[in-house]
Amino acid sequence: MKLKTKKLLLYFLITISVLVTGYLVFIGSLLTNGYRDYVGFCSEYIDQIATYKNETGGYPDSLKVLKKPRFSFRYETDYCRYYAQKDGFGFTTPCGLIGRAYYHSDNGKWVCD
Repeated sequence: MKLKTKKLLLYFLITISVLVTGYLVFIGSLLTNGYRDYVGFCSEYIDQIATYKNETGGYPDSLKVLKKPRFSFRYETDYCRYYAQKDGFGFTTPCGLIGRAYYHSDNGKWVCD
């Protein structure tokens, strides 16, 4: 092969490699936490926590004692980062691609940074 043909082939392979890598990173972010709605998922636990508090007088130590919401097979309970205190409970969870969302039962609102 001529030198010019080898250079063209090398540029073509590098371009294909960059495109494939970019595609795989994009698809990976779709399949991981990148586009999951953890705010909505963790919000499903709020009513269960209130019911648990009314029945037992205290907040649960972890979300594992509660029933996982239906149709939530893509979500992991550990991502809710639940915490309980004497005066209330809250969550810290991923929000968007790089942000964090915070919830506390005092104000009942989610804040995403």
